[in-house]
Amino acid sequence: MEVLGVVLLLQYLEQILTASGGTAPAALEHYTTLELAALELGIMVPLHIVGGVLLCGATPGATCSQSSRFAAAMTFIALSVGQVLLHVSFGGKNMASIAQMVAFAAIATFSRS
Repeated sequence: MEVLGVVLLLQYLEQILTASGGTAPAALEHYTTLELAALELGIMVPLHIVGGVLLCGATPGATCSQSSRFAAAMTFIALSVGQVLLHVSFGGKNMASIAQMVAFAAIATFSRS
């Protein structure tokens, strides 16, 4: 869980730092929502990191772990479907982004706490 939180944080930090340099992030070339970025940075990343830390200690972490794992699974499944629809609709050539979202969805869905 902590790794997933850090990966999400690094992914968005890379886009933020790129944008602060004056160039638009590559992710904004396609249809994306900034609301999703705000949701992930403001809620998902802290939940994953705190849930992972609490999971190491006592049982209250298990509840946080299960809820954030469910939210991560739903988010990544929705992103996977969105990536596939973009690929089909606009003929995108970037299969790596689809594979990345599907892999994250599978990890979040089938991992054990």
